[in-house]
Amino acid sequence: MRPEGCYFPPLSDIICTWVMVPMSRGKKRKKRLLKILFLLMCPVLLVLMLFFTPIFTVKNIRVEGAGYYSEEEIRLASGIALGENPYRQLRLSPEAILGLRLLDAETAIEALPRIKEARVFVIFPNEVGIRVAERQPSVYLPYLGSYLTVDAEGYVLEVCQGSPPEGLKEVRGIDFSSYSVGKQLETSDIGHVRLADNIVGAIRESDENSDFQLWPVVDWIDVVDEDTAMMSFDNRVVVRFDPTDRLQYTIDFAKQIFFTKIGTSERGRLEFIKGQNPSFIPD
Repeated sequence: MRPEGCYFPPLSDIICTWVMVPMSRGKKRKKRLLKILFLLMCPVLLVLMLFFTPIFTVKNIRVEGAGYYSEEEIRLASGIALGENPYRQLRLSPEAILGLRLLDAETAIEALPRIKEARVFVIFPNEVGIRVAERQPSVYLPYLGSYLTVDAEGYVLEVCQGSPPEGLKEVRGIDFSSYSVGKQLETSDIGHVRLADNIVGAIRESDENSDFQLWPVVDWIDVVDEDTAMMSFDNRVVVRFDPTDRLQYTIDFAKQIFFTKIGTSERGRLEFIKGQNPSFIPD
């Protein structure tokens, strides 16, 4: 006899409910597993598409920053050809994968003597970009009858035989044991090369807005040590100065004295001593 006001469901309803609960939980678990498998398969399918689908092969190669080298020379140096799949050339490293960079191609381009830095990257979906920074010639060094063109960091860009390279000045006072084209000089005087480049830059800046042009009369630059350098003007006047002390002022003042105070046939030394006025000592 049931108590009044109470309701007990039939036994069949209870059994049905008991059976359906685990079945619905099982379906949810299966759906969850299918979602996980799908998420895991997506990267695999994407990789397969990138590696083997023809639409991702290289259709164009862009080159930026080339000046000394032609764009075609840069493309050939990279080793990348139209119709290849660039995604297969990606290294398994974070910088390569995250930036879609072709590191082997970068190394190949940087082997060119005048290339300072190269960046090669995939432009999705089927282009490759190449961006280069070239080394700029600064001065030349005489060596056993030849002339080494170097940049501001002492990297040898080329070797000339017979006559020095045009548009550059000779630098003395750089002792080195050996050299290789495209590599930095084997020397402890790399700092002297940088000082020489600073002097060259100051001369060019001085001539930019001036009626007097110093560059054509500079014969050579000699970096003696960290605080002493010399220059020859017109094979007549040797200027001695500190390349680390008010360099631009020194170059401007030396030019003014040479063109306005020293006669065209006079020879001697122009001395810049720290804390004193410059003095000309005739030969």
